[in-house]
Amino acid sequence: MVERLLPGLIFGVLSACSFALAAPFARLAFENGVAPVDAVAVRAFVAFIVLSVIIKLSGKAFHVPREARLPLIGLGLSTTLISCAYLSSVTFIPVGVAVIIFFTFPIFILVLSPFVEKTRFGLDRFIIGLIALFGLYLAVGSNSSLENLDWRGLVLAGIGALAGTGQIFFGRAVASKAHGPTMVWGAHFIILPATILVSQIFGGALFSQAGLSSVMLPGFVAIGVICLGYLSGYLFQIRALANAPASYIGSVFNVEPIVSTSLAAYLFGERLANVQYAGGALVLTALVLSSALSLRNARLVVAK
Repeated sequence: MVERLLPGLIFGVLSACSFALAAPFARLAFENGVAPVDAVAVRAFVAFIVLSVIIKLSGKAFHVPREARLPLIGLGLSTTLISCAYLSSVTFIPVGVAVIIFFTFPIFILVLSPFVEKTRFGLDRFIIGLIALFGLYLAVGSNSSLENLDWRGLVLAGIGALAGTGQIFFGRAVASKAHGPTMVWGAHFIILPATILVSQIFGGALFSQAGLSSVMLPGFVAIGVICLGYLSGYLFQIRALANAPASYIGSVFNVEPIVSTSLAAYLFGERLANVQYAGGALVLTALVLSSALSLRNARLVVAK
């Protein structure tokens, strides 16, 4: 595995960079006539078709084991919430703030895993959680920064973070019971109709001729990038996990919020207050520490 570690890390970085395209390009799509809920509905449809082709060509069965179906429903619903809530939050608040809030979900996982997975809690988890919470406070609640942020965006990003926590726990529950692509394909049986329903209720522009006429060319380009980022991120992630253990490549996904905020700064000239950057740095520090803790715990398990 050592000689395959470098390719695994490279594919992991590519995956993180691909997923990082979602938030800033959802903002770009919105500014050019495409509601985020429409973008995620199209993304879900494209993903379902491509995953179907991948499974067919790989010769794997489309069957989802009965014992995997209940957690698969949870996986599908949590993924839908992430797609709709997180990507919609950037229409109300800066992408950088939305990213900071959303990427607290690995900290929630770290703190909740002793209760969900019966792992040891420890003082280290508590300290990392405090660092993340203080960083979040600096990013969205210190001085007058909260007054300048739309509460709807804060709530949506928070829902996305909670859904991200659920997605990981449900994904872990399903992973041992179903083939990877089949698992994601099965989840899209829920994600696809759910996102289309949300799009019809809150947007629906892409599903009517009148709506399509209001979409500018950059909006269609943004949708294409969102779909490409989602699919390439997933496929690169599969390649990364095929070359190296998850415990080794997990830390590289900490580059995702950096790439997202950098893209937002480039595309929209988005700038945050210095105290908000400091809060984001603290949240990123907590993410790195949580990855290091997870890696240490994984090594201890292997050693036993």
